[in-house]
Amino acid sequence: MRSAVNPLVQFGRFLSNRSKWVVEQWSKASGGQPELTISGNTARQQFADYLPALCQNLAKRFEKEGKTRRTENKRQGDAQAEHRWQSGYKVEEIVRELGCVRQIIAGNCLHSFARDVEEFDASARTEAETLVHAFFDDLVTATVQQFAGEKENDLAASEQNSQAILDSALDCIIVIGDDGRVREWNIAAERLFGYPRERAVGRELVDLIIPPELRARHLAGLGHYRATGEGPILGRRIELPALRADGTRLDVELSITPYRVNDRPVFTAYVRDITERVRSEARRAAQYAIASLISESKCDQKF
Repeated sequence: MRSAVNPLVQFGRFLSNRSKWVVEQWSKASGGQPELTISGNTARQQFADYLPALCQNLAKRFEKEGKTRRTENKRQGDAQAEHRWQSGYKVEEIVRELGCVRQIIAGNCLHSFARDVEEFDASARTEAETLVHAFFDDLVTATVQQFAGEKENDLAASEQNSQAILDSALDCIIVIGDDGRVREWNIAAERLFGYPRERAVGRELVDLIIPPELRARHLAGLGHYRATGEGPILGRRIELPALRADGTRLDVELSITPYRVNDRPVFTAYVRDITERVRSEARRAAQYAIASLISESKCDQKF
């Protein structure tokens, strides 16, 4: 029997009741992989103690059906980053552990829920995955920004932290300057786009991953930001095509965060591959269109 409750609200309640399970799954994942282990038993226990609150915050976001203001969620991320930094965490550890928890919730937890809830169809799951990734993107962005602010006066430490963040992140992170040239290119970006870091850094982003039909728009947007300090896509999550090194195309979800270094604008782009999701949606749309045509044809034959 189908429930009258919105499936996203249902998942929020499901997650709220599964926070202990999430902690257990994270503990197993980090315990079995040394690269996911936070340094020190005390720090590890504090992260485990924090996870139920993280799950509750995400559950509330689902229960409001994704209508929670980004500014509210941003404040949650700032509070978390400050608490953990004061407890002796390293920034790369925070980013890495959040990535691990993100995968647990967006993967195993959603899959478990989908098996038992009939109305949690492919469309609802896609929306749920988007909300999960948006939530964790906000937390990671807030964490990185706070650590950068804490270390602004210590250039050597800042550079070390920045590289650790890039290498530890599970999503692609690309940093470009206001001249459009790549400053940082993490391991995930190497895997997704096929360019090693040494080939990407120093080159214009437009020549690496931007399709020809979008290059003029990209350059115009960069020029507009230099002139006005404003950008229509900044702070938003958008979907668009991109190019790999071998020329093949893929679909990506992109969010860009601007900040300043030595009074010059710098942009951090967070990129996720959504090619399979886009293909699945296209297949479903085609199947629906065919089914509609068949249904209309049968109706015409009756008359």
